[in-house]
Amino acid sequence: MDPLAHIDVSLLNPEFYGMLLGLLGAAKAHGLVLRATYGWRSTELQKELYAKFLAGGPRAAPPGQSPHECGCAVDFLALRKGVVVESSEAPEYVDLEELAPRYRCKTLRHLNDGGHVELENWREIAQFADVVGGSSTSS
Repeated sequence: MDPLAHIDVSLLNPEFYGMLLGLLGAAKAHGLVLRATYGWRSTELQKELYAKFLAGGPRAAPPGQSPHECGCAVDFLALRKGVVVESSEAPEYVDLEELAPRYRCKTLRHLNDGGHVELENWREIAQFADVVGGSSTSS
């Protein structure tokens, strides 16, 4: 199973994508089974997710402050025997967190978002695009 099959990898930052492929190879070698749920997000979608967060929903950054908006983050679900692992404290997410720095990435497991993987220096290289295929501007 390709862990990135459900997202458009062409919208990911090329530097992040390269690091992510290395991380996914290491994760697979460690027996982790991952499935991407989100990659790049439009500012409009980020606004929607942030509004849901403010109303008590899952964690989301404010628009303009998410590495997803510049293609420098992917959210994963860890699977164990085909079942989604819910807890960020599960060994799968602990392993992912430990592997990530080798590929200049980090997770947000400490914020109960163990499947979120982002490029460590994403703010330094951020290019935000408001629409698919739209122009990017530095933030």
